[in-house]
Amino acid sequence: MSNQSQKILVISNMFPSSKDPYYGTFVKMFYEDLRKVNHISVKLIAIKGRKFSLVAKIMAYLSFYFQIFYYVSFYNYKFIYVHTISHPTPPLRIISFFKKLPIIYNIHGDDLLTTTSLAEKLLEFAKPLLKTAKAIVVPSEYFKEVLFSKIPFTKTRKVIISPSGGVAKEFYCKKHPVNSVPLLGYVSRIDEGKGWSTMIEALKILKNDNVIFKAQFFGRGDQASLLEKEIFNSGLNDYVSFEGPKSHSELPYIYSQFDLFIFPTQRAGESLGLVGLEAMAASTPVIGSDIAGLRTYIINGENGFLFPPGDAKKLAEKIKEYLLLSKDKKELMRSNAYKTALDYESSLVNNLLFKKILG
Repeated sequence: MSNQSQKILVISNMFPSSKDPYYGTFVKMFYEDLRKVNHISVKLIAIKGRKFSLVAKIMAYLSFYFQIFYYVSFYNYKFIYVHTISHPTPPLRIISFFKKLPIIYNIHGDDLLTTTSLAEKLLEFAKPLLKTAKAIVVPSEYFKEVLFSKIPFTKTRKVIISPSGGVAKEFYCKKHPVNSVPLLGYVSRIDEGKGWSTMIEALKILKNDNVIFKAQFFGRGDQASLLEKEIFNSGLNDYVSFEGPKSHSELPYIYSQFDLFIFPTQRAGESLGLVGLEAMAASTPVIGSDIAGLRTYIINGENGFLFPPGDAKKLAEKIKEYLLLSKDKKELMRSNAYKTALDYESSLVNNLLFKKILG
C-alpha cells in the first residue's frame, strides 16, 4: 500500500440512525473499520435510517443522488465501494458515460434475488457497471453461486467472499446461563418470508405435547400486530412474549440468555443470515431453515440443527431433539457454536477484505 493517503468513497442507501439502529449495521461496521486503516481517507454518502413517508423518501434520495453526482463527478478515488446494486446505481450509471469509475460492488440479498419489478429493472441497469467493476463482494459461497447463475458474465470478474461485515466483538461470550425453563429466541424482522409464523406453529405443537419452554420474539415489521394476535389466539400467552425492537447494543445480552436461537426464514435471498452467527458468538446453538446462506455455517447436530423451510412439525422435532440432549452434549454444541462464529469476527472479516481491495 502506498504511504500517501488514498481517497475512498463509500456509498450506501442503508445506514443506521439513532431512531433506526438496526438499519445497515454491517455497512456501519465496514465503514468504521475502514476509517481505522492507515493512510486511508474515507468519504461516506448514505441514507441514514428508513424513511416511511413518500415525501421523506423523495427528499432523502434527492439529497443522496445529488451527493453522488457531485462527489463522483468532481473527485477522484482509489475506488468507490457501493453497498447494494439497486438504488445507488442510477446516478453512477449516468456518470459512467463520461468518466471511468473504479467501482467495487457489495451485492447481497434481494439486490440479486429481486422481489419487485423496480428492483429487477435497477439490476438490469447496473449490469454494464458490473462488467467493468474492479471487484464484486458477496457474503457467502452460496451467494457467489447465485451470482454466477443469474449473471453468468460475472464469472470473469474478481469476486470476493466477505460475510457482511462480520460479527462485532461485543457479541462474543463463552459463558452461557442454563435456564431452568428453556428459553427459545427469535431476532429478526416480523415480515412475510421471515418464518415467524412457522415458529409460532412449532411452539403450538410443543405446548400441545406438554413440552416446558419459554419463547421471546424481538424485532419490528409490517406483521408485528399479526404476531401478537397469533400468540393470543394460539393460547401461547403464558409461553411466548413479543418484546419489540431492541438496539444493536442490547442484542449481545439478549442472545446470551437464549438456550436456543430459532432462525426459521424462508427467503432464498438470505445471502448469509448474520443474526444466526451473532447468536452463535454468544454460545447459543441455532436451529435454522435448510436454505440459502444458513447452510454455509449451521452444521446439523454440531452447532445447531437444520429443518425444511416452513415445516413447523420438523422444527418442533428439532427443538425437542436439542432439549433431550444430555448436559454434556448441550455444552459441546454451545462450544461448537462459539467456535464457528470466531471465523466471522468483524475485525478479522474486514481486515481480510481490506487486504484484497486495497492491495
